[in-house]
Amino acid sequence: MKPIPRKLLIHTVTVVSDIFKGTWGNETSGTRTDISFVRIEPRSELVIDKQNRQVKLSGLMFYDCVNSSPAFKFSESNKIEFHGNAYNIAFIKELYDASKLHHLEIGLAL
Repeated sequence: MKPIPRKLLIHTVTVVSDIFKGTWGNETSGTRTDISFVRIEPRSELVIDKQNRQVKLSGLMFYDCVNSSPAFKFSESNKIEFHGNAYNIAFIKELYDASKLHHLEIGLAL
């Protein structure tokens, strides 16, 4: 299967990782990584997360394993910043071609 064409991966996002809650409930973030050549599609639907809670999705991010850069290991504790909004990661779907990881679909919730 061919990679997602780069001309479709028109967005750049910032991934915020190493998020810590302070004593007063304030969030402190450590590492910020810009990821280029991704695609954000608006989405409005309810999904069930790993903790069996209903989450309202606001978007879906496509990360291609060939064309998106840099290589990044996403986790559900990361936040995604895009167009002034900070999204929580609701789920990460790994989609494979015949032999290897092809792309990730990452559910985003406000």
